[in-house]
Amino acid sequence: MGPTTYKESVGTRDPDDGVPPGDRADPLGSAAVLVSADGMILCGRRSPHTDINPGKIFLFGGFLDPKDLSRPDPVVAGVRREIVEATGIPKDRLRDLICTGLLYDELLPHPELSFTARTRDTLPEVQARTPQDREDAQLDGMPGSPDELARWLPDQQDELVNTALGFLLLNGRHAFGDRWYEATVDALDGGPIGN
Repeated sequence: MGPTTYKESVGTRDPDDGVPPGDRADPLGSAAVLVSADGMILCGRRSPHTDINPGKIFLFGGFLDPKDLSRPDPVVAGVRREIVEATGIPKDRLRDLICTGLLYDELLPHPELSFTARTRDTLPEVQARTPQDREDAQLDGMPGSPDELARWLPDQQDELVNTALGFLLLNGRHAFGDRWYEATVDALDGGPIGN
């Protein structure tokens, strides 16, 4: 893994352009399943006018910035920075940032680390904050309890960006256990990543 830019990633990510997988600028992405103090999973909904994933529900994350690389734990610093930028939650209001796994985004080819995190803020408190970077998105929440999330996912999986379902399943496995994970995957169409 080495430094790359968003521009290099966009320029080499389309498999139809004939760029061999080993020559792609696959930047390391990351996103977090962020749970609020009132038990909601915080998420955003993309504008219907965005180029990528228009109108889809997403979790907060992105790619490492060069400034993250100078920090002692660059990946964690990058995830924390992305959450702060997207939600306006101050760093000191975030806790329990834990890596839950690794996914590969086949739609926009690159690896993504999945994290879980908690905030001391409730959903309404977060919605009242001013994000540093809105990304033309609406801030919202989805159910965070095991039963509610397991019921919500099958109905909403087509509304999620392609990696969000995988992140939610990895978070559920971490938070609720293997039995929850297996039962929820069984209830989904198309397998654990929602393809």
